[in-house]
Amino acid sequence: MAVLSLLLLVATALSTPRRRQADTNDYVSQEPPTSVAFRNATSRAGSKLRMVIHRRLGLEFRASLVGMEQVVVAHDDRTFWFWVRSYDPRRYYFSPLEDASNVGLSLVFNPLFARCVSGVEFLWNPHPKDGVLNLNDGEYEVTILFVDGLARRQVYLRQGVVEASVEFIEYQRVAGASFPRKISVALKGQSPLEIDMGQAEVGGELIPQTTPPEGMKGLRLEAL
Repeated sequence: MAVLSLLLLVATALSTPRRRQADTNDYVSQEPPTSVAFRNATSRAGSKLRMVIHRRLGLEFRASLVGMEQVVVAHDDRTFWFWVRSYDPRRYYFSPLEDASNVGLSLVFNPLFARCVSGVEFLWNPHPKDGVLNLNDGEYEVTILFVDGLARRQVYLRQGVVEASVEFIEYQRVAGASFPRKISVALKGQSPLEIDMGQAEVGGELIPQTTPPEGMKGLRLEAL
């Protein structure tokens, strides 16, 4: 389950976090693509990952181990939901999108965390060319180091305690934008997990599949 939890770090972006002033006023802004897909991502743990993020239509993330799907996370403009085989293969969990950040989700489901790890936070919003940016979503504080316009290291704190860190080892350039290619993610008390995101694809024709699975029961997160 530790591996699956780490895989969820690259899953979903639910809301735009509140910003505090960065240590530099030299901000970078670029014209974003409509959608971004990573369809051949892998980890050293043997996992295969697929993620499609659309600026208006939402996000779809899937992770498989040994040829069997283990995790699905998705959201459209109304609802966020996830399914984890090891939790309950017959049930998925959901929440209205605007409430998803307020139902006691763990760090691996935190909107701000996943948005930053996937690189979308920096693609679709201005960020420093060099220096430190602090983000805060009300529960977690994130300190991000930028060098030459690219995020290189993120540290996640909860009540002043480091909960996780992310190292961006390598970037790729696609359609004039930079995307993470190789990242290393470490949760508190666990060994780092290295993930190769594979080739990024951009374009408006990439559509995330955001419909919950048929034949399963849904449980509202607020009821947990």
